[in-house]
Amino acid sequence: MTSQCIYGEVNMHVYSTGRKLLTAGVISAGDMLPETAFVKLIWTLGQTDDLNEVKSVMQTNIAGEIQDKLSLKFFLI
Repeated sequence: MTSQCIYGEVNMHVYSTGRKLLTAGVISAGDMLPETAFVKLIWTLGQTDDLNEVKSVMQTNIAGEIQDKLSLKFFLI
């Protein structure tokens, strides 16, 4: 799950719909752009079919695709 907002990230715990999606197995991509998350998912699925590993890789910052919350906070000030 990604957002098309320029600044901010997906928080799947705020609304009941997000919590239902998490229960269904949807992976939160944080603040990754949708296009970046798509390419990363394709690459990840080419490496493994273990869903826990896919989730772990998708939520790991590999090449700066996920912003550090602290650096984003300073950027906005």
